[in-house]
Amino acid sequence: MGNHDKHVKNSYLMDPSMTVIPIGKSHITLSKNFSSEEYIINPRYTPGINLKDNLISSIESPIGCPPLHELLKPNASICLLVEDITRPGPKKEILTILITYLAKHGIKNNNITIIFARGLHRRHSRSEWIQMIGEKIVEQYRVMDHEPHDQSRLIFIGETSRGTPVEINKFVCESDLIIGVSYLGIHDFAGYTGGGKIILPGVASEKAIKKNHILSLDERSLPGIADGNPARMDMEEAAEILGYHFSINVPLNYRGEPVGVFSGHFVKAHRCGVPVTDEMYKIPLKDKAELVIVSAGGFPHDINLYQAERSIRYSSRVLVEGGTLILVADCIDGIGNRDMQKTIKDYRGDPDNIRDELLKDYSIGKWVAWDLLQNSEKYDIFIVSENLDPRVFSQTRIKIFQRIENALKLAYSKHGFSPKYLVIPYGNITLPWVPNCRLYKA
Repeated sequence: MGNHDKHVKNSYLMDPSMTVIPIGKSHITLSKNFSSEEYIINPRYTPGINLKDNLISSIESPIGCPPLHELLKPNASICLLVEDITRPGPKKEILTILITYLAKHGIKNNNITIIFARGLHRRHSRSEWIQMIGEKIVEQYRVMDHEPHDQSRLIFIGETSRGTPVEINKFVCESDLIIGVSYLGIHDFAGYTGGGKIILPGVASEKAIKKNHILSLDERSLPGIADGNPARMDMEEAAEILGYHFSINVPLNYRGEPVGVFSGHFVKAHRCGVPVTDEMYKIPLKDKAELVIVSAGGFPHDINLYQAERSIRYSSRVLVEGGTLILVADCIDGIGNRDMQKTIKDYRGDPDNIRDELLKDYSIGKWVAWDLLQNSEKYDIFIVSENLDPRVFSQTRIKIFQRIENALKLAYSKHGFSPKYLVIPYGNITLPWVPNCRLYKA
């Protein structure tokens, strides 16, 4: 039914006629039973662009606000917000172009502060700063990580209509001009990355982030949905209260190449870029499937279950009730999050109990576990990995397999040997959806 092809370098450029499931830095090739191209769901390819030309054009002719040079004043303090190491994108190239542009318009080096908008993600090392934006920039400009736990570096400036305290990085609040640079991709519950998200959670307090992220429990906070998404709306309201000035949003194709630049107002420019991301990664389907075989996309997407679970979150939406989902994920680092592991290990069959806990004390790891476990109550979830301990899942309905053949055998026993299937080789970046499905109905 399948074979493990060892020592084959994982690549987004594999022959699309092959039914290939990446796993770690290798891959699994499925049998011809799963070779119909009609049922293999891959991201669409959009060619890359000339970044410099498109970025300059975008900031000179922005969407919904004046050109960037008109916002620059003599001796103005400029805050450049950049996403952290968990987000892809050509950060060094973009900052180099931006800094050159600012210098051309009279902004001096000592008037520029670069802040990594890491939210509650871990701190970076100096070597990681250099890796992301280059040694020259790190040495010549004031560079720092956002500190969400240090109240002395935060300022309270208001509250959103949903009750989220808008506590923002002091340097950001005190800057004359805030420019944010974001990757524009699909996001788990904020709909998309980019736009106002670089403010909240990017440079907000722990308290603000946790309050906002509780909205991830709302059934309207979905991947691939921006307008009407409570989590996204709350983020954008916080950015409005701050007075976020200029947003630069860059969608990337599956090779990591920029395919467009959408600059200007943090909502209007963002929404103009969303259809470009949708065209690549949001794949409409006619019907739901009985069996979905999904890979996170290989390393680093499947470095642990904490990262790879996103593939279940996205692809489960195209499963029929009671269907079977087989996740192929190396998980070389195991589950990868303590809160997630503890929540799974302590599970006693009722995801609503975890939801109640999240409302009292939110953590991302617990939320990822809740999402996984609630899906496991609706679907049969099988995980193919040699690095997960089945004992951790003993109180759940989730089954762990070392080989895909055994997972398929059990799926066949339920659905027969010719189930209605889908294969999704890059599940962490592909959002399949059924247009008439209630969750995604416009």
